[in-house]
Amino acid sequence: MVRFFLQWALILLSFSIESANVSVTDDLNRTITLEEPPGRIISLAPHLTEILFRLGVGDKIIGTVSFSDYPEEAKLITRLGDSSSVNIEQILAFSPDLIVAWLSGGTFQSSKTLIDRGMVVYVNEPKAIEHVASTFARLGALVGKPEKGNRLSREFLRKISDLRQPSTHARQSVFFQIGDQDLFTVNDKHFVGQAIEICGAENVFADISSQASLVSFESVIRANPDIIILAEPVHEKQSIWSKRWKDLGWAHKLKSLDASEISRPTYRFANGVKKLCALLR
Repeated sequence: MVRFFLQWALILLSFSIESANVSVTDDLNRTITLEEPPGRIISLAPHLTEILFRLGVGDKIIGTVSFSDYPEEAKLITRLGDSSSVNIEQILAFSPDLIVAWLSGGTFQSSKTLIDRGMVVYVNEPKAIEHVASTFARLGALVGKPEKGNRLSREFLRKISDLRQPSTHARQSVFFQIGDQDLFTVNDKHFVGQAIEICGAENVFADISSQASLVSFESVIRANPDIIILAEPVHEKQSIWSKRWKDLGWAHKLKSLDASEISRPTYRFANGVKKLCALLR
């Protein structure tokens, strides 16, 4: 984890001075330049909405998408679409100074249209833990909060680093399940997969080719994990998979985590990793 601090040291320093004109590189390797901090922001992903609030510019968000539910104030923001589509004409009518979008999200095709229409769009794709940290720094610089972005990045990496401890027992095998419909999971390059390794456990699908992928029920049975982590929304009905795993006699393997903490690449992810480690150690 020390490597993370060294890797982003220059990035953090480069954002340390307040500037009216700022340029950052997004995750498509595009240079995004603003002459002044944006007064009108549209967020096209729940995790980006949360990060903007953490940076202290939640009051600048004039539109977002479904499931942007943290913090509580985010629920009051005008909805411009959902995980699969957004209202392009409404977004254009809002005349935002900045749009933040998620590459893997279902709305990215719309984001490409917005870029083609001349909108300033910062594209985010945090694949690994260090990428999550760099998002705080880069977005912080872009929205006029460079010092806060740098501080959040340093604090986040420190919290993650503090969780890495030598295991005093045999490594438990883990199946991390995303969602309650299909069986999606992650490999060891994904930030959640990295968290499993930090907690001293072994991801049974660490070697799958895609960072996030659909796996079969039969493949999970063959893997026979010691623990199944269900990332599911809090305060919603129990996952249909809970019953299916219990019917197999695997009730003792089931553990649940708040999906918004462990699956979203936000500052709260560090707290989600802490809870994950508590379940795996």
